[in-house]
Amino acid sequence: MLQVCESDSPDFHASPSQRVAITIHNVLSMTMSPVLDVAIPTGHGSSVRCVLKLYDRRFGTSLRDDYCYHYVPHTQAKEAAFQAFVRQGGMPAFLHGLNVADEAQDVPPLPRRFLDGTSEGGAKYEAAVWRQCNEHFKCETEAYRRLGDLQGKSIPRTLAAVRLVADKSENNTPKDIPQEGASYFEVWGILLERISGYNLEDLTTSPEAPPVGDLARWQQIIQSTVNLTHDINQRGVIMRDCAPRNVVVDRHSQSHALSTSHSVASGTKWSGVGTSGGGMKRTRLGIRMWNTGSR
Repeated sequence: MLQVCESDSPDFHASPSQRVAITIHNVLSMTMSPVLDVAIPTGHGSSVRCVLKLYDRRFGTSLRDDYCYHYVPHTQAKEAAFQAFVRQGGMPAFLHGLNVADEAQDVPPLPRRFLDGTSEGGAKYEAAVWRQCNEHFKCETEAYRRLGDLQGKSIPRTLAAVRLVADKSENNTPKDIPQEGASYFEVWGILLERISGYNLEDLTTSPEAPPVGDLARWQQIIQSTVNLTHDINQRGVIMRDCAPRNVVVDRHSQSHALSTSHSVASGTKWSGVGTSGGGMKRTRLGIRMWNTGSR
């Protein structure tokens, strides 16, 4: 169940605070966060398909890793330790310490540094991963805001910011957690326009792409990707990974390559992301759009 927190899209007919049920059709990714192909009822007997990205510290094969880049699964023991850490009021001071470390270092400390085999280390690991997810959510929504005039043309439209809620409760806060600690258990997400198409790296092999030998159309698609990268940069968003695997070409128009990976950067610091002047710092956050196949 999702609770709509903010939506300015005319394509998404739900009011703030409204709860909507979703049907999951496919899991698109589980690397940095759960990304799902979902259907949402419209209230008129039909449904709309879209992409739901959840910023949930409990999942993510690349988000949750150790010094050897091995996946660190979320466990009941780690969760119990994290809840105890929040219950004891340890989060504010811990997060402040991470913010200070961010300011002092070019590369921010990663959650894996707290994995020392102790219960306290496990709790701090979960806390640091929560912070990372929270920053990812803020960064991604800010990037889409800055790229508002490109939405629906060259990048997917954002439909709504949402919060994951249980079916019959107001929130997901465990028992005995003080009110000031409730936010550490919220799971935020964004709903994005669902694009069907093919990855740019499959331009020469995809049956949805222009036929082999149509070099003029191939060149047009590739050039549109280059142009889009420039357009995104001009709006204060730095492309983090311009690899062809991170670009989806809309199979219907074939005229726009849809960018899939961004990082926010501006002249002043924003949510710990960094600056574009004097070299990039702390631009580890990104937006990604997934190929969902045929509509």
